[in-house]
Amino acid sequence: MSAPQAPDPDEAVLVVFNPAAGGRRAIRFRNAIRQRLDDAPVTVHWVETEHSGHGEALVRQWRSAVNRVIAIGGDGTVHEVVNGLFDLEGFNLDPGPVSVAVGVVHTGTGGDFR
Repeated sequence: MSAPQAPDPDEAVLVVFNPAAGGRRAIRFRNAIRQRLDDAPVTVHWVETEHSGHGEALVRQWRSAVNRVIAIGGDGTVHEVVNGLFDLEGFNLDPGPVSVAVGVVHTGTGGDFR
């Protein structure tokens, strides 16, 4: 039996979902969004944040396996997702020609990114 291979980043997307966003109203959209993504011709890795700062840690954990990240939450979730792509000194974790597309499904109350 061979070792599992890392997914091809061109075919993988990380979804960081914050169930607490918008006073927990994000939960209303969870199933519909998840179903649409599950029907997409890419590998979807769905993770949910559990506390402040968790989104950043999740992105750092998955960064080498994906080249697309979707933040579903409020402004804080977007902030954490983007910060997870950089090291603590503000440098890209993967210098070079690698790029990451970041998508946002805004379910928060603030709306700085609308």
